[in-house]
Amino acid sequence: MRVPNLIAAVPQRLAPQRDPLTCEGLLLAGVRQEVHHRLEQSLHQRLWQILGTDDPPLVLPRRGSLFLDTQPTQIDEIDGKALAQGVIQVTHPRLQISGPAGIGKTTLLLELAADLLQQAQQDSTCPLPVLFHLASWDAEAQSLEDWLRLELQVKYGVSRSLAHHWLGANRLLPMLDGFDDLAPHRHEAAILALNAWLSQPLRPLVICCGGHDTDPSPNTLALPTHLRLEPLTPVQVEAYLTVLQQDALWVEVQRWPAWLPLVQIPLWLNLLIATYSHFDPADWDTDLANEAQQNTVLDRFIQQQLHHPTTLGSPPKYPISAQNMRHWLGWLARHINEQAEHEFSIDRMQPNLLRNRRQTIQYTVLGGLFFGWMGGLVFGLFIGPGSGIFALSCITSLFILRRGDDAIDPLHIQADTIGLMRFIFVRQINYLVIFALIIGLLAALGGQGVVRGIFVFLIGMLVIVLARATVALPSWLLGSLVAKVNRYLESDILVHAQPNQGIQSALLYLLRTTVIFLPFLLFLKVAPLVWFSPLPGPIPIEITTFIHSLKIIGSITLWATIFDSALICAQHFALRLVLFKANAIPWNYARFLDTCCEYHLLQRVGRRYQFIHPLLRDRWTTL
Repeated sequence: MRVPNLIAAVPQRLAPQRDPLTCEGLLLAGVRQEVHHRLEQSLHQRLWQILGTDDPPLVLPRRGSLFLDTQPTQIDEIDGKALAQGVIQVTHPRLQISGPAGIGKTTLLLELAADLLQQAQQDSTCPLPVLFHLASWDAEAQSLEDWLRLELQVKYGVSRSLAHHWLGANRLLPMLDGFDDLAPHRHEAAILALNAWLSQPLRPLVICCGGHDTDPSPNTLALPTHLRLEPLTPVQVEAYLTVLQQDALWVEVQRWPAWLPLVQIPLWLNLLIATYSHFDPADWDTDLANEAQQNTVLDRFIQQQLHHPTTLGSPPKYPISAQNMRHWLGWLARHINEQAEHEFSIDRMQPNLLRNRRQTIQYTVLGGLFFGWMGGLVFGLFIGPGSGIFALSCITSLFILRRGDDAIDPLHIQADTIGLMRFIFVRQINYLVIFALIIGLLAALGGQGVVRGIFVFLIGMLVIVLARATVALPSWLLGSLVAKVNRYLESDILVHAQPNQGIQSALLYLLRTTVIFLPFLLFLKVAPLVWFSPLPGPIPIEITTFIHSLKIIGSITLWATIFDSALICAQHFALRLVLFKANAIPWNYARFLDTCCEYHLLQRVGRRYQFIHPLLRDRWTTL
């Protein structure tokens, strides 16, 4: 039987369609693009390219058991569209999809998301379906809502305020995948957090679980509907292979019955079809355990994709040697597993990728030089070459001493009013206190006495704070104005479509802010020449002091405004350079990863990359 209606139909609502130019419309477009790309790059779709056929892909058979109010119903034909027709009858659907690895849970989730997206576009009262992967969730230290808010910002470029509003108003339908990628010790905390989320009746949720012993059972999560996918029957496998004209493979499976449980899982069935022509007779050894069979299939698939890329229809645009591909992809797989992630973004690379002290020192020195050069250029342009060299030396030294281990945070590339206040009024104030304390100690040691030393210290602190406030207050006001201008120019949602878009955004913000300050810089440089050149004698000292103060204010304001974006760019460029020198990554990393997508080893969605399946990623770590 096919998927039954999960929920009784309700009267059709006459709701207006969503405007595609609003923030909700932009988010729907981003999620729709992700769903389309991931389905298009799925192994089932790529199989047809490997087989060299132009016919539309055959629908992969699925079967399972549906638990509705704890009553099981056997389903012989499951597809996402039919499932969506049952789920979307209510405004706030709740569903759990489970099954063993490779059974097709993620594909079914994507098909379901595609129809829910269409429903949300046509009906503005429906929640916005958004895809999340649970691998990055630290359920023991982070609430589900906080994690969702952060993921919206990282993955879809949604501002914190907008994400908070959407989650508070239950405008989102989280579609969670990868529960089995969570660390086992976090499963209990995750289940408690999920049930706390579901305790509010208007909060929808769809979740995929791997079917492991530690995963939530049908009765563990407070979800009314549970769909458990099951292995295909031998009849379904035979019919599928017959349509694909793979009768020889079915004969081989019948000859070696130990392989039948493996080919009943859709992932291994498709991989076996793709690699059957490269199998050796010894590969069908009946003594192989299930894990050994899986490794054999994965090894044959990797070998085929590395050494025979022309079987994909057309040669890759930028071919890469099998040795380099194996080395660089192995490094990437190990990094993703170590970071407990499921995907990779170039602009979110972190210094913890460095493997030894030598690489760390190289990164720290290069990052300090890049960062110091940018700071020296700011102060040199406004104040003078001497100030620029002094700033370069100080900023480079401070980076090496204090910021060598800092994480790269591409989310905070723009300055805000509070951040500017903290930077201008608070940062480096400890150095001023130390300076005043040294003056007080010198006065005490110079025979002036302890009381006189304390008095000198307090007077020095007062003078320093007053002098600093004289410059800091106008710097903060000017910086806040520039920050508001930049905030006005930015959108509340920015869907990232290019691999390096995060770093490009930081660099663009840096350049745009600098351009905003150029008229002020030109004014400081040209005004004295225009106003006072006709007058005999030197420029009055009061005017010179006033202009010099403006230069200091301008340099501090510009540096405070671009500090975070300049730091991100310096850290990222230094990290990329060190990793390239260590042969951990190629120089043009985006082109390499795109080529891996052409080899059908990776999938790309916007700026993010992931292996076509976690099991393939795990196999790469052993090569």
